[in-house]
Amino acid sequence: MKSQGKKGADALSIGCFTDKGSIPTEEAIQQNLGTALHLWSSLTDRLSCRAAQSLKYLYGRQYGWARQFRIKAKPLIALFPNVGYFVALIILNRDQLALASKLPLHASATRAMDAANLYREGKWLFVRVAALNDLEDIEALLELKEL
Repeated sequence: MKSQGKKGADALSIGCFTDKGSIPTEEAIQQNLGTALHLWSSLTDRLSCRAAQSLKYLYGRQYGWARQFRIKAKPLIALFPNVGYFVALIILNRDQLALASKLPLHASATRAMDAANLYREGKWLFVRVAALNDLEDIEALLELKEL
């Protein structure tokens, strides 16, 4: 079995579990998250109350395995575990982006908004979550999706 996590991560990948043939265990995810585990747990616990979740291999090797949350058939957020942090993927439509631009977001979320390409459906924001202020930004952006 190919190793994952710290040794299996591609330097350019969003998540650290990029081997499609090897589903990461919850223990491996927690171990890799390290100091960001409390942020991951806080967010996943809150999301579990209102959204269905599954572990999925999303978008290929550059992204890898993610915990995906959906409300009915609509994706709410995907969380890609990495070493010491995780990346939250939130897709905001144009109306939500207009509201998000007025929020007092911190550096990680602001960088994600600036770096994202604008598509017909909006922007795919890949926000690195490593600190409490990053988690607060994710929660504020999620509120926009649920309006």
